Amino acid sequence: MRIKALLNALLPDFDTVVNRSDEMGANRYHILLFGLCSTAAGVLIGGNFYTGLLLLLDADDSFIGLLNILVLACNFLGILSPLLLERFAQRKRLIIGSRVVLYLFNIVLLGLLPFLGLATPVRLSLFMVFVCMLNIISALFSSGYSVWHIQSIPRQIRAQHFSIHNTAVGTFSLVLGFGAGALVDAFKGRGLELWGLTALRILALGFAALDLWLLSRIREYPYTAAPQKLNIVRVFTNPFKQPRYLAVVAMISLWSIAASMPGPHYTVYLLKEVGVSYGYLNLIGMINIPVLLFVTPLWTRFIRRWGDIQWFAPVMAVLSLHYMSLLFVSQRTYMVLYPLSVLFFYLVYAGIAQIGALLPYRFIPEGGQSNYLSFYSAMVMLMSLVGASLGQLLVTRLADVSLVVLGVQVGAKQLLMAFTGGTMLLAAGVMALVCARLRRSAGGLDD
Repeated sequence: MRIKALLNALLPDFDTVVNRSDEMGANRYHILLFGLCSTAAGVLIGGNFYTGLLLLLDADDSFIGLLNILVLACNFLGILSPLLLERFAQRKRLIIGSRVVLYLFNIVLLGLLPFLGLATPVRLSLFMVFVCMLNIISALFSSGYSVWHIQSIPRQIRAQHFSIHNTAVGTFSLVLGFGAGALVDAFKGRGLELWGLTALRILALGFAALDLWLLSRIREYPYTAAPQKLNIVRVFTNPFKQPRYLAVVAMISLWSIAASMPGPHYTVYLLKEVGVSYGYLNLIGMINIPVLLFVTPLWTRFIRRWGDIQWFAPVMAVLSLHYMSLLFVSQRTYMVLYPLSVLFFYLVYAGIAQIGALLPYRFIPEGGQSNYLSFYSAMVMLMSLVGASLGQLLVTRLADVSLVVLGVQVGAKQLLMAFTGGTMLLAAGVMALVCARLRRSAGGLDD
């Protein structure tokens, strides 16, 4: 009872949303635990640890940038997933099977590459092939998870559910990431960084097994079929027959362009040029824990009272200041400026995350939802590809540029952050115009 009271205190509406006394409440409980395990596996093999593995494989900036672009290109293939998923009245076993293969590539095969006695170009080529394969698999089935799980999350509790999910998953991933960073730093201090990253992958396998078991516990209900049988033409044209949903896609696409410009470049800058440790990056990430616990519920109340979609552009405009401030992070300033900038980011991004979690389901038709969610995801990936390509182009073209701005030595990767902030501000302006037009349309901003 004390644990339950604590959860209700830290996560408002927890008892209402995650109520195991009914079947859908039990489903939401398993969806939450699945999210925790899935995120844990991702934390242990992704982010800074993914970048660190690439650096150990002797990947340079160009390779890392190219790989980032290829990942986004592979995920665009998700637009074709309805042609696969809509053929099946029940998709649960198919989705779980695909997830087993995904983890085989992502955890096992990528983790084995550094131990194979292969030349660096061969290892990097295999790394690229494996990453492309796992992202294609992920793209083809990702909308299946959304359509399956949203069945158990009624509209009236959706905002509360995503608030609890984002808070719990975010807090857990930060604590785990901090511990994982400390572990890798301990190995790195003994010249055994690769073994530290390998230890994380072994832990990730355990979370992956739990992830798959929890996924099997979530019930699947009958799906509403698309009004017409899907073919390659309708997959692309159906969303354009829904102008209000298309407006939502346009808004998230604008966000995706700006948000994807930094790619992995700034993490590489912090690790290689500033010289920060994994532990430092994860310690700074811990700032997000109190934000998730205390600020996310405030954003949820704000959204429930004042709406969601109309606030995306203003919040995004404010967030642009974070990226502009990163221009001035250097070896001399990072101890003070970087934590302050990250704190500001988390405070504002908590609102972006809440609004963004609700957007895919705004104005979505009841029938053939995998089509619309796949289109949504594909547009996000396409625009992310555009943003990442712009970022890569800027880093390449500005590679030899060195400026002094307000007493701080500024290079290509810092300039990229300034361009990101400017692009985000411009995108927010266009997004506000889209939202204004949507407000004037038939039905306005109501579902």
